[in-house]
Amino acid sequence: MRGERMIKPTSSAPGMMLVFSYSGFMLSEAQPIEAFICKKDGLELTVFPPQRVASATWRPIPQFDDQNIQKVFPGAPKLPLHRLAIYPAIGDDGSPTLKQVWGDDIDVTEYKDTFPIVVVGEGFDGPGQGIAEAFLQRVFAWLRVWTFQWWIGRPSEALNGNMHFATPVIKKGDHIQLESSPYVHGRGVAPQAGTRKVTRSLWKQACVNARDNLDPDIALSVEQDVHYYYGFGQQSTTIILVCSLFEILRDRALERHGVNLSELNTGSTDLLKHLSVGFGHVFEKDLSKELPVHFNFVKSCWIARGHAAHGKPMK
Repeated sequence: MRGERMIKPTSSAPGMMLVFSYSGFMLSEAQPIEAFICKKDGLELTVFPPQRVASATWRPIPQFDDQNIQKVFPGAPKLPLHRLAIYPAIGDDGSPTLKQVWGDDIDVTEYKDTFPIVVVGEGFDGPGQGIAEAFLQRVFAWLRVWTFQWWIGRPSEALNGNMHFATPVIKKGDHIQLESSPYVHGRGVAPQAGTRKVTRSLWKQACVNARDNLDPDIALSVEQDVHYYYGFGQQSTTIILVCSLFEILRDRALERHGVNLSELNTGSTDLLKHLSVGFGHVFEKDLSKELPVHFNFVKSCWIARGHAAHGKPMK
């Protein structure tokens, strides 16, 4: 396989270290990841092993302390404020679970968030940053479809939310008075079944693919996008992506059998007719009759997509 031979960096050549950090961490195995060195668009990239830089309970939202809580509750007494983070985790048996983190003395080094890259060669201080960032984004895209970690390299509020704490209050006219100390709030989303950690070999292969400008299967990428936008509560975007995935799979089914969309004789835009009347005509497999439960799910999504695409409330 091309790329197995590591290219030795030229120590005397001018370059720059770029450090990329993402709130959407990468859950990896304990086995150390090796540096990856390659030529990319006329530059030499040295991708160093991912690191954990943030504290254990860091979340990508403004932090409260006993001083700035006054901005929300003026006149409130100084109160002990705890910090909490809830991470998706994978049990020893491979099952999806959650990990609660209270305090920063807990080891969370398996959740990598920072990726140093050294760029060497002519233009390192110009297009070098864009080349390195695009390289990383391709690596993340591959890792998301291989591991089902749909949050890698993306804002992590879809996992842990953005609410800090809740507290009982008493409303007295126009004033709000705290009835008790606030208690910390954290939201956690467990990974889907089959999610796995990034291994050394997966990381290396993702880097090889990024070097070679290879992209993962679009259907698999869209599937991870669906999880991401659903986690953010963006139902309209989620349902549009789901229906796009249906259309991709429809087109592939037709392509495998050498059939053009026009041969379904149902028009070019109505997915429901394609899967029922059209497939019945061409394949003698009307999905509304063969798989009624699945077809009704697609139908519900397709109707909701029509509302979302035209700015109407989804029903």
